[in-house]
Amino acid sequence: VQVLGAVAGAAKKLDPFGDSSEDAERPTGWFKQIPRALRCSALADAFSAFVLLESFFDDCDQPLKLWLLGGMVLSLPASCMVHSVVKRLRPSYQHYRLTAISLRGGQDPSGMQLERLQLYNQFEVPVSLGNMEQRQEGRYWYVTIRTGPELLTKYQLVTHRFNGPAFDPVSWVLEASVDGIDWKQVHTCEATPREVPVARGQPTPPFFQNLETLDAAIGAFRSGFLCEVLSSAASFAWLVAGTLWISDSTGTCVDSAPLLWYSCYLMALIAWSVFGSATLLLIMGAVASAVGGFSLRG
Repeated sequence: VQVLGAVAGAAKKLDPFGDSSEDAERPTGWFKQIPRALRCSALADAFSAFVLLESFFDDCDQPLKLWLLGGMVLSLPASCMVHSVVKRLRPSYQHYRLTAISLRGGQDPSGMQLERLQLYNQFEVPVSLGNMEQRQEGRYWYVTIRTGPELLTKYQLVTHRFNGPAFDPVSWVLEASVDGIDWKQVHTCEATPREVPVARGQPTPPFFQNLETLDAAIGAFRSGFLCEVLSSAASFAWLVAGTLWISDSTGTCVDSAPLLWYSCYLMALIAWSVFGSATLLLIMGAVASAVGGFSLRG
């Protein structure tokens, strides 16, 4: 049992599509299907590579080998390319700095007192306190995310547990940095008295209005979405071309390259089955939503 547990733990750490973080937020709904789909895609690529090696010297009058190779390129490499585009354009930072401009009591901003600064990642999930290192230097409050850069979607200030409300910041500037040296302003806030609670150890409402990281993230998402659409269109066109090549090679490649032909036929059949089933489910979902909306109105 211990050996099986050790093997399972090692497999979990080596899984490129898993999340080895102990306190990571577990995906729910359709999001949890994404790693499974990527694993299936990786297995399909491995099978395609095996077929290409086994049938390397087999003759076929249609470019089925090229079709398998193109399918491998349009699979995980295309997904990695889209991910790299989004990651490069997404404004993710590891270091954040809050600079107090004024305090509630009118004192020198260097006397600011805070309990902590709570950051939220790209999924609007609070970054674990254990993954953040926080410190104060006068009017500056520094936060370093130990696990690496994160896209900031919103943040909260938590008032000090013991010091009085007069030392609460009510006006500040939030900056972000990749290396902790060069800083970029991402948010300026003039908080109302109600937004910063008088009670001790309490968080403020989340601040996200006019957050520059969100504006830049929208542009990154649009670029990634465009790349994903182009990749999907190319994949669909490649699937259609492969289906025609498989059909035209029925009378020749079945005998000269049986492993190649039957493998291509099986993969095309599975792809069209999944595509058709997904389309049918989308249509049924749209009809169900429309019928449900009409029933609620009635």
